[in-house]
Amino acid sequence: MSVKVTVTGLEALHERWAAVKAVARQNIQAALDKSAEEMVSSAQAVCPVEHGELRDSIHAHPGRKPMSVVVVAGSDRPSKH
Repeated sequence: MSVKVTVTGLEALHERWAAVKAVARQNIQAALDKSAEEMVSSAQAVCPVEHGELRDSIHAHPGRKPMSVVVVAGSDRPSKH
């Protein structure tokens, strides 16, 4: 006895899944960016300030891998003073 199964709509399912993944990635990246900016703001608010160099060095930038963000303090940015 053999059974034959026919699946229809698989290509449409793959297309919809790709669209869902793209939207999810956008939403995740937006949430990461927002969280990173909140971290930057919080760190700048509690940072001790003498000349403002450390406070001004606190920033966020995209990470090396997809869907990643890096928050940095005390980077090698040129000093204002």
